Amino acid sequence: MLGGRTSCARGVNIMTKIKLITSFEELELFPLDGYESHFSYFLEQSETENSIVFKLTKKKREKAYIKKWDQWIEDKERLIEIIKQNNSFFLEFKNEIIGVAITQKYEWNNTLNIEMIEIKNEFRKMGFGTIIMKEIESIAKNNDVRAITLETQTANGIAIEF
Repeated sequence: MLGGRTSCARGVNIMTKIKLITSFEELELFPLDGYESHFSYFLEQSETENSIVFKLTKKKREKAYIKKWDQWIEDKERLIEIIKQNNSFFLEFKNEIIGVAITQKYEWNNTLNIEMIEIKNEFRKMGFGTIIMKEIESIAKNNDVRAITLETQTANGIAIEF
């Protein structure tokens, strides 16, 4: 259900508004900050006769990994099609767009995939990502999907922790 509401982030009521993305041109206006990570996760796998166990181990990086996104243009045609599904939105706070979520419903496996989720740097770690995730959960329920999926790099320790 896309619309305005009072949302609770970290125990504080914060008035936010969800705004449906209706065009690629709107999306292009949101600046992509990227991220800086001082740690990564490494995958370890172990097997026995009856189990397979995957373990992520957090390790500090000697040098920070800095990821700067190219602006939206490289994925323009794909994003135009995703936006047509009406499941992607901006998060507004105090009349400023501070976050974005691009989600795509996959019919073949009945999932909602989070293609992109980003909060402007100055609004991170304040509970706004949780507000976006609650809206994505609502979209998933309304679309009667079986799962929500998201992929990230092991170097993006911040996203993994979130």
